[in-house]
Amino acid sequence: MASRASLMLVLGASTVSCLLYQGCSGGSFGSKPLVKSLAITTTSPLPAGSVGVAYSDQFAATGGTAPFQWSLASGSTLPAGLALSSSGLLAGTPTALGVNTFSIRVTDSAAVPATATQSFTLTISGGTNVARLNGDFAFEFSGFNATGAIVAGGSFHADGSGNISAGVEDFTTTTGHTNQTFSGSYSLGSDNRGMLVFASLPGSPAYAFAIDSSEAHGRLIEFDATGTRGSGQLEKQGLSVCAFNSITGEYAVGITGNATSAAGFGAGPVVMAGRFTATPPGTQTGQGSIGNGEMDANTPGSFPLTRETVFGSYQSTSQTARCAATISPQSLPSMNFSVYPVSETEFFLVETDAISASTPLLMVGTLIQQVGFPFSGPAVGFTANSVGGLTGQFFSGGSYVPDVAIAALTATGSSGFSLAVVENQAGTIKNFSGASNFVGADSFGRVATNLMTPIDPIFYMINQSEAFVIGEIFNNPFLGIMLPQSSGPFTASAIKGSFAQGTSFPVTNAVHNLSGVLALDGVQAVTGTQDLSTTSGNMAGQSVSGTYTISNSTAGFGSITLTTPANFAGSFYLVSPTQFVLVSTTSGDANPVLIFAQQ
Repeated sequence: MASRASLMLVLGASTVSCLLYQGCSGGSFGSKPLVKSLAITTTSPLPAGSVGVAYSDQFAATGGTAPFQWSLASGSTLPAGLALSSSGLLAGTPTALGVNTFSIRVTDSAAVPATATQSFTLTISGGTNVARLNGDFAFEFSGFNATGAIVAGGSFHADGSGNISAGVEDFTTTTGHTNQTFSGSYSLGSDNRGMLVFASLPGSPAYAFAIDSSEAHGRLIEFDATGTRGSGQLEKQGLSVCAFNSITGEYAVGITGNATSAAGFGAGPVVMAGRFTATPPGTQTGQGSIGNGEMDANTPGSFPLTRETVFGSYQSTSQTARCAATISPQSLPSMNFSVYPVSETEFFLVETDAISASTPLLMVGTLIQQVGFPFSGPAVGFTANSVGGLTGQFFSGGSYVPDVAIAALTATGSSGFSLAVVENQAGTIKNFSGASNFVGADSFGRVATNLMTPIDPIFYMINQSEAFVIGEIFNNPFLGIMLPQSSGPFTASAIKGSFAQGTSFPVTNAVHNLSGVLALDGVQAVTGTQDLSTTSGNMAGQSVSGTYTISNSTAGFGSITLTTPANFAGSFYLVSPTQFVLVSTTSGDANPVLIFAQQ
C-alpha cells in the first residue's frame, strides 16, 4: 500500500488534502468542504397518536445546505386534523383513527436545490376507552395479499391499558406458513371502534375493529400499509388455554377457503361442513383421536363430495394458547390446523399447511360442540326458527365471482319447513321463498332437503335450532351458519341501539372490507361511523347516515338504505333485537358483501 508521502508526490498536496479530508466542491479540488447528500433521518413508523389528543413530531434531515423546507409529497394526504409546517413540524389534533401512510419531502437551500422524499406510517388510535377492552381474545381472519389468498388466527391478552401481550398467531399464505408470537398495542374509542397493532411482527400489521357493548364479540379488518386486505372475527375468550383434554366429545365443523391448482384440484373456492367425535388422550403429551366423522365438501370444478368419512388426531402444543389438529376427509387431502379456543364449546381453526401438490388448501373454520348426537326420529332437523348468512362464489365467465345471501328457515312441524332467501350473485339479486321437507337425516346430524334451488342446502346440526349449512350446487360453493331466531314480533323500536358491524370473510380481493358501528334510533334513522378497506386504499372514520325499516315484523325482515358515505342498499334478517345479518343489494355493485351486526 502506498504511503501518504508517496501519494502526495504523485497527486500533489492539495489533491491529497481533498481526498483525505473531503475538501473538494463542485467537482473540482479546492478548500471548500464537501456537502454530504441530503437525507431524511426521521424513521418510520412515527410515534402513534390518539384521536382528540394534541400531537407533535419534528422531522429531521442531514447533509445538504441549510435551512431546509419541508412539504407533503404530491399525492399524499396527512391524517385528518394534522398539518405540516415548512420547518418540518407535524402537529395538530387528530380527528379520525386509522393507520395512515404518506410521503414527506425536504428541499435544501443550495443554488441548485437538492431534495429527498421518504414514506412514513402513522397510527392514530382512539384511546379514550381502553379500560373496557380487558382480557384474553381469540381472532380468525381471511383475506388476500400480493401473492394470493391468506388466512390467520390466534389469540392475545389486552391489559385494559392499551397494551397487547402473550400474542400467538398462525399466518399462512400461498408461499408458506409462520407461527409467531407478538406484542403490541390497542385503542378503543367511546363508540367501541378501535385499532389493534401487532407492533412486534414484520410490517406492524394493524386491524381496525368494532366490538359490541359487552366487549365480547367483534369484527375486524386489516387496516395498514402491508398490502394485506381482509376481514375477520374477534371474540373474548372464556377459555384461553388449549390443553390435552380441552377438545372432547361431539363437534360440528364449518371450514372455508381456497384451493390452488394442484393434485387434480382447480383453483378456486372450497367449503366443507361436517361433524366428528373427539376422544382426548390420557396425558398432556398424548395424542387424541378424531373419528366417527362425516363431512360434505364443495371444491372447484368437482361435483360436491357427500358423506365423506372423516378421521384425524389432535394434541396440545408447547404454546399453551393453541392445540394442533389434523382433519382428514376420505377423498380430500389431509389438513393441519392450529386450534384456538373461544370457549369450552367453540374453537377457531386456521390451516398451517404450506401450499404444495399434496396440501393445496388454504382454510379457516369454526368448531362448535354438537348437542343431540346420536340424532334420531322424524324431528331430526330444525324444530325452531333460524336465520343466517351465507358466503360463497359461483363460476361465471371463466372465473369465480361473489355470491352472498341471507336466509330464514321456519320450522312447520314434523319434518317440514319453509325457507326464504335473498341472494346477491355478483350484483344480480334473487329472492326465493318456498316450502320443503328434511330428508335423509342420519345419526350424525346431517340433514338434506328436497329443495334443490336456489342453494341445495345440506345442514349439519349443532343443535335443533342451529346448524352449519353447505351448498351442494356444482361450481357454486357457499358456507354459512344458521342461528336460532328469538321470538317476534320485531319492530323498528325493538332494535334501537348501537350495533358493532363488519364484513364476513371476503371471497375475492375486489370485495370491500369494513368494520364500524351503526346506531338505529328506534324509528327509521341510521347513523354511525365505519372504517373501509378497498383495493384503492383505506378510509378511516367515514360518517354513515341513512334509514332503515322493518317490512315483515313476524319474520324480522327489513332493509337499510344509506346515502353517506356512498349509496348503499341492503336487506337483513334479525337474529334477535340485538343481532342481525345483512346482505348488500346496491344496484350495480358486482362485489356484494355479507355483514354481521351485534349490540
